[in-house]
Amino acid sequence: VFWEARAHNNLAINAQMQGDFLFADSLYQLALIDFKNLNDSVWISNLYNNLGLLASDRGRFEKAIIYFIKDLEINQSLNDSLGISNALNKIGNEYIQLAEHIKAKEYFLESLKFSKNNTSNEDYPFLMMNLSHCEYHLGNMESGDKLLKSADSVLQISQDPLGLSELYSSKAYRHFLNMDFLEAIDYLEKSLFYKRLMKDKRGIARVQLSIAKSYVELNAYPEALALIDSTLLTSYFIGAVDLELDAIMVQVEIRAKLGQNLKRAILYKRYIKITDSLHQVQRVEAVVNAENDYELQKKINEIELLEGNDKLQAIKIRRNRSLALALIFLIIVVTIYSIVIQNRRKVIV
Repeated sequence: VFWEARAHNNLAINAQMQGDFLFADSLYQLALIDFKNLNDSVWISNLYNNLGLLASDRGRFEKAIIYFIKDLEINQSLNDSLGISNALNKIGNEYIQLAEHIKAKEYFLESLKFSKNNTSNEDYPFLMMNLSHCEYHLGNMESGDKLLKSADSVLQISQDPLGLSELYSSKAYRHFLNMDFLEAIDYLEKSLFYKRLMKDKRGIARVQLSIAKSYVELNAYPEALALIDSTLLTSYFIGAVDLELDAIMVQVEIRAKLGQNLKRAILYKRYIKITDSLHQVQRVEAVVNAENDYELQKKINEIELLEGNDKLQAIKIRRNRSLALALIFLIIVVTIYSIVIQNRRKVIV
């Protein structure tokens, strides 16, 4: 069961990288059930982390937070400081996606407390970048710059492609806030290079959309629309509804600025339709998740009942053995006592 569960997890990771999110989710859930049956806390924690990352990739940020909180609770029970730090960091990152920067900052600062050795923690530069993003958004530019510099110093040594791609995106965000849009585009292009290197489809779409937003600020609408079309295509195929909706709203903004009100109305209608469909999907998912949780709990109860019956049977066997041994011991004592009494009588005679 253990190796089958690990195989499901590895297949899910591969499916997630290919953008097949639904298949990945099914495989992760299968692995999670197996590891719960095995009562393997470390792997259960890993699965909740993976499910959280998958939910985030699909734009289900609230759902991702739920999974990361479960991961956090297990790491707290294991007293794993690094695991606690990483889980808190991921929760904070989801709150950034929900534009709740004050709440996100609270989680990042809490994460920092549990990070024992900054250089050994792979998530440390990401934590610094996340904190810098919050500081920039809250208007604390100087503090944000210091945090970003700290992340930069670590990543220039490690040369981690994912870290560098996020670093350049963070630098682009800083320039975007300063309305240095050409400089922002330059950094985003560098980020895009690493996203393509990693074949990160969602990452590519996200960075392309950011470049498009910068072009909109420069009134370069044809360039922006070309990038948005690419973003929409990728978002549709990988099921990243949040990016798709964001891209449509940028299109709505462009069409409004160009005075193309009919196209604007059509796009907005499409936005409403996708939003309604998303709510329906979420309602269905909630029912399915509730049914899955019920079935899982039912299986766990059955296993616990069987284990209880096994323990009861073992107790009965041990008790019967004890009674048998006591009886044999009693017989031996009685026999020895009888022999002693007989010998005494012979002596008396």
